Amino acid sequence: MSADDTTRQQTTHEENRKSRILIIEDNEQNLYLITFILQQHGHEVFQARDGREGIRLAAQLEPDLILLDIQLPEIDGYAVARELRSNPQLDAVPIVAVTSYAMLGDRERILAEGCTGYIEKPINPDTFLTQIFESVRNPRAGVSRSTARTAQSHRTPEVDNDQDSDR
Repeated sequence: MSADDTTRQQTTHEENRKSRILIIEDNEQNLYLITFILQQHGHEVFQARDGREGIRLAAQLEPDLILLDIQLPEIDGYAVARELRSNPQLDAVPIVAVTSYAMLGDRERILAEGCTGYIEKPINPDTFLTQIFESVRNPRAGVSRSTARTAQSHRTPEVDNDQDSDR
């Protein structure tokens, strides 16, 4: 078996492993779409609609992965990431920012605040899971929308109904 075959098998195993995933997102349509995609692949999904609820649920659940919007009511995603990273029981949990923040320096700030990865909205349902796992496999590398477009099949349109709440 070649090294490429071994890598492909590991990738498939990681992507097929069912995880407990916490989504911290205030936009109902984005929350629904992300939840739907993850549940269709057998993941157990928990939802928080603001930063404080997300911090509380993360400590209570100790999820395998946290998907974090940056523009949240009450406490923003930057503060949420810092708070989650200050909790020793959550220090190793990957946090992937899923946000429309795409200005110069946004990605770097998001990663500097404690996120493991970065995915730009709008998300593409056909490539979203791959983007998440790529972000987790390559900590701090992040995945941008341009990377997703390379793999995009064009069968399903990109979806982002969070334009008003994320900028």
